[in-house]
Amino acid sequence: KPLDGNQGKGVSLNLWTEAQVREAFEIARVHRPRVLIEEMVSGRNYRVLVVNGRVVAASERLPAHVVGDGQRTVAELIALENENPLRADGHNGVLTKIVVDDVVRACLAKRGRSLDEVPARGERFFLRESVNLSTGGIARDVTDEIHPDTARLCERAARAIDLDICGIDLVAEDIAKPLGRGAIIELNAAPGIRMHEHPSEGKPRDVGGAIVEMLYPPGAPSRIPILSITGTNGKTTTTRMVGHILGATGATVGMTTTEGIYVGGRCIEAGDTTGAGSARAILFDPTVDVAVLETARGGIVRRGLGYDWSDVAIMTNLSPDHLGQDGIESVDDLLWIKMVVAERVREGGTLVLNAEDPLLAAVPQHRRMTKLSRAIVFFALDPSNPVLHAHVAQGGTGYTLKNGSIVELKGTRERHIVGAAEIPATFAGAALFQVQNAMAAIAACRAQGVPVDAIQSALRTFDACGKNRGRMNLYQLDDNYVLVDYGHNPGAFQATCALAAQWEGRRLTAIVSLPGDRSNALLEACACEIAKGGFHRILAKDDGDRRGRAPGELPALVQRVLAEVRPEQACVVIPDEHEAIEHALATAEPGEVIVLFTEEAPAMEEMLTRMGAVAVNAVPELRSGTRLRARRREDALLAV
Repeated sequence: KPLDGNQGKGVSLNLWTEAQVREAFEIARVHRPRVLIEEMVSGRNYRVLVVNGRVVAASERLPAHVVGDGQRTVAELIALENENPLRADGHNGVLTKIVVDDVVRACLAKRGRSLDEVPARGERFFLRESVNLSTGGIARDVTDEIHPDTARLCERAARAIDLDICGIDLVAEDIAKPLGRGAIIELNAAPGIRMHEHPSEGKPRDVGGAIVEMLYPPGAPSRIPILSITGTNGKTTTTRMVGHILGATGATVGMTTTEGIYVGGRCIEAGDTTGAGSARAILFDPTVDVAVLETARGGIVRRGLGYDWSDVAIMTNLSPDHLGQDGIESVDDLLWIKMVVAERVREGGTLVLNAEDPLLAAVPQHRRMTKLSRAIVFFALDPSNPVLHAHVAQGGTGYTLKNGSIVELKGTRERHIVGAAEIPATFAGAALFQVQNAMAAIAACRAQGVPVDAIQSALRTFDACGKNRGRMNLYQLDDNYVLVDYGHNPGAFQATCALAAQWEGRRLTAIVSLPGDRSNALLEACACEIAKGGFHRILAKDDGDRRGRAPGELPALVQRVLAEVRPEQACVVIPDEHEAIEHALATAEPGEVIVLFTEEAPAMEEMLTRMGAVAVNAVPELRSGTRLRARRREDALLAV
């Protein structure tokens, strides 16, 4: 037989002459260059399956054969047997179709038989000497017949080579008797189980169940925790915060985001990976201890969720976005889609909701949420929020901001978690939407039992540029600042404008592009938020990917809306993103803050780094009573 073959391929038995050995050698060498010659052991052929150190099934195997009817030739009987619906090619059926090959021909020639002869009625006409089911053999269950001594011998053999699943090929006079002159002829590390699950004769044995029970003993954990994050804005940041906190505990975190799939902090696939396929990539990875999955609208609409139940889900907020896509016409449509994330929190799991969002505050009472009992946790920036206040008063858990600190509320008890300003990504507490994201992440991690001190330590090292690429990344270049963000809907633009407004005394510039696959109404709403943002100057540009729009179409839309909403606001179109940022920096006043809305954050980061920019975590306040001397360059700007 081949030295390292399988499924009985190339095996020849009962060789008595030099010619037979030479022929068998050539047959074996077709499958492998090295050939093994062993002493022949005669007897009946059995397969014993040992799982986790004990015998769970035994079968007697018979070689491929046909039964004569006194009329048909052997070849015709083979064709008839292959029409048996239980037989299929390879391992696709309970039995395998019989194939006439060189081994069959050699076996018949050795016995002086042929495919053209007609066997007598009832004669069992054997076509091979090897008994593998993969070559057309059949199996009879003998589990209840195996002698205890033989069973113990098989269990010892499996232990000797440290196999928890072992198929033992046994030749013996009768398996019901001690082995005697029989022998173990082979140990298989990847044995087939269909002969035991679906024997041709005898009782089926649930060996698959025995294997699963070994892998997942009763009471042992058979799943990993799954945390799913959805909403309109803040999904990616919150996902990264949760992953960062859980990773700091020593767990191997599998994480999906709009920037890629990460395992243990390393990106294994770049791109927008927030759909079902990305979730399954994480859940298929045996090294992952906990899954943190950003779950976006597009993935849900196209392929649903990539998991059955989550342990914790977060809904950050809901506001207009993607209207006009995938049949979505309103925020209520968005809620209907994204609420599947809340609906699939397991019984006893935790759902984290934004109490300051009226749509999300009402989710626990929705008819889709009443079938299972789950823990509800609310968060709100305002400690007097009525939804949060009522929930905590009834014994629920909540998180809010008090005196600059994120606190955990349970009934009448309050517990300090971390100062908002201690989290670098909040820009010393100025970015309140990042504080909201942090509260949601804290709530999810606390629901998973993460200690407060571990959360504190992790969040104190969560800086925007290092841990949250493309989301509120702040750079300093000489005495100017550039804020890079992926704002792409009215809510995101509004939040960023509110942050920029806190940098009093500094000239503010916005470099704006809009996502072309949104409806005109939604894009006009985005431009309105920019117009109301208090920027001293605005540059409109195209994205690298215009998403079906004509060149210059979106910058022209921004100009038109600004002219309608804020006629005094100068807006200049510089279509190329790199040229726009270069111009803004070249014409900036000392201390100016430039807010760049882009979907190409890595390219912008590379460009700014080449210019000498460094990542920072805050824009410092100007000294009281002073104001930067204006060096406006309106003429230069208008001349572009």
